[in-house]
Amino acid sequence: MSYDINDFENDFYFLLEIKSYLKQYLEANTTSYEDTIRKGIYSKLTDGRSIRLVLPQGREGLRNISLDDINFVGFVGFSKPAEQLTETLKDEVWKIDGKLIEEFSNHGDILAYVTAERTVGGDSGNLVLLKSLEAIKEWTNCSIHHLAIREISPHYYSKVRIHRGRFVNGKTCTYQTLFIDYGFTPPNRFVKIWV
Repeated sequence: MSYDINDFENDFYFLLEIKSYLKQYLEANTTSYEDTIRKGIYSKLTDGRSIRLVLPQGREGLRNISLDDINFVGFVGFSKPAEQLTETLKDEVWKIDGKLIEEFSNHGDILAYVTAERTVGGDSGNLVLLKSLEAIKEWTNCSIHHLAIREISPHYYSKVRIHRGRFVNGKTCTYQTLFIDYGFTPPNRFVKIWV
């Protein structure tokens, strides 16, 4: 599987950008309703891209935690051409996403789930902030997450990149990236260890 290092630089910039937006939002909006922020707050970035912020544990989950020094998982997906994406499939993506958000509240180590467009009206990505990378084990055992991986991703995405790492002093320190190319049967998977 070939890859372009410039794409990765863009991924890391994107993840840092949406983490920075979350930090700014929390600093500027200290009185948001807990129930609302647990389910999702929709907003726009300065260039018009859509963004949704979910804090499954509410603001309390982020108390005494620095967003400049925190673990993360970043998902960057590349959807298939529009003519291959049925309305039923798109609806299923949103239904699964809603179920994942509900499930996150059961995982105390999942502190934030941020979804944003990478381009206006285009592909999007997710950033999950974690107390520890051990939370990934719990999360990957989630039946809803398995359903998304098995039943949705191969039909919706042409390829995905999933980054694991930590923001350190406000900079991205990525430990590994999982690449999945759905153009192959079975999908082509490749792991790059960065550190």
